Amino acid sequence: MQDGWRSVVCRSAHRPARSAQGDRFVAQRLANLTMIRNSLWEVPLMAEPESDAPSAAPARRTDHSPWNWLLIIPIVVPLLTPLYNHDSPRLFGFPAFYWLQFAFIVLGVVTTTVVYRMTRRR
Repeated sequence: MQDGWRSVVCRSAHRPARSAQGDRFVAQRLANLTMIRNSLWEVPLMAEPESDAPSAAPARRTDHSPWNWLLIIPIVVPLLTPLYNHDSPRLFGFPAFYWLQFAFIVLGVVTTTVVYRMTRRR
C-alpha cells in the first residue's frame, strides 16, 4: 500500500512546471472565485433590520383607504362566467369570450390607475 502511495506522490512531484502565464491565469481565476464567494456571503438577509436604532412601536399602516376596495372589481368580474359563456355578440368577427378578455384587462388597468391616483401622497 505504501509503495502505491509513494508512486502517486513521486509522479505528482515530477510533473513539468507551469509557465508564468499559466500561473497568472490560475491566480487570477482563484482571485475571481474568492471574490464571488465573498460577495455571496455579504448579501444582507431580508430578516436583518435596515437600521440599528430600535423602534418603540411598529409604524402604523397608511394604506387603509376606501379606494382600495375598488381593486376587487377586476378580480371578481372575470370570475362571473355568465358574462362570457356565449358566442354572441361578436366584435370584428371575434366571439364574446375573446374580446371580453381584453375588456377585463382594460378594466383592471383603469381601476388600478384610479385607485393609484386617488391614494397617492401629495
